[in-house]
Amino acid sequence: MLLVVTGGRDFKHVEYIYAQLDKLHMQRRITTLRHGDADGVDRICAHWAERNGIKTEAFPAPWDNLSLPNTKIRYNAKGAYNAQAGAYRNQLMLDTDPKPDHAIVFPGGAGTMDMYRRIKASGISYTLAE
Repeated sequence: MLLVVTGGRDFKHVEYIYAQLDKLHMQRRITTLRHGDADGVDRICAHWAERNGIKTEAFPAPWDNLSLPNTKIRYNAKGAYNAQAGAYRNQLMLDTDPKPDHAIVFPGGAGTMDMYRRIKASGISYTLAE
């Protein structure tokens, strides 16, 4: 099963995340774990996958790419960035072939909620981490 994961950058409960992934892996063998390469849930899940010999696919948000469709340019101390990069990455994780078979949603903020809405709209099955 190709699993896509989502959750917050500040959600760093490693034992809890590992337990949820272990439980899901026992129910449906995970062969590939796709993540957004952000701090917190994404990288913790990637580490779990690597420890378990599971292939990982990282989809970092293209914050510096100002030429993507629907780009909204914002500025911070580092300069211009694409404020839509997270949403773009979220959709890309769902649209890239092979498409995910399942998703797991951990606690998070606005970016996680965006991904959760996209997961539901895509029609793939998902688990809300308990």
